[in-house]
Amino acid sequence: MTDTLVEPRLSDPDYHDDNEVAHIVRKEAANAGYIGQQMIEALCGFKWIPNKNPDNLPICRKCVEIFEFMQRSGSN
Repeated sequence: MTDTLVEPRLSDPDYHDDNEVAHIVRKEAANAGYIGQQMIEALCGFKWIPNKNPDNLPICRKCVEIFEFMQRSGSN
């Protein structure tokens, strides 16, 4: 089991607005971002201060690719 949050939705491959996709972040970063309003970094490298619920957003394909690689290599 990893300490990474995952959303099951996939984004449109032609859609690249980092502010309009849900990114995968480590749990500790998500807590710091949503509770402490601190800047967090997604697996893909995108940095932001969370200010909206990502539940209805498509997921970042770069984050998915990195997460899947981490799963295969045993990283977390």
